[in-house]
Amino acid sequence: MARELRKMGVKVIEEDDKLTIFHCDKLNGIKIDHNDDHRIAMACSIAALYADSSSHILSSEIVNDSYPSFFEDLKELGAQIDFLA
Repeated sequence: MARELRKMGVKVIEEDDKLTIFHCDKLNGIKIDHNDDHRIAMACSIAALYADSSSHILSSEIVNDSYPSFFEDLKELGAQIDFLA
C-alpha cells in the first residue's frame, strides 16, 4: 500500500505496526500494482478517483475475491471507469 501511495505522490512513513499517511493536495495517476491483494486494488482505485490523470489497474478481477460488483457500484456513484480489452 505504501509503495502505491508513494507512486501517487503521497508522503508515507512505514513502521512495523503502522502506516502514517500525510495529506497531499494532488495525487498522480499511476499503473496500480496490487500484488494480487484485492484490498490494495480497491483502496488504490478509490484514491485514483482523485488523481490528476488516469490510472490503470491490471487484473482488476482480483476485486472479485471480496466485492464482485465493486467497479459497477463505483460507476453507479458517478465514477468514470473504463474497462479495456
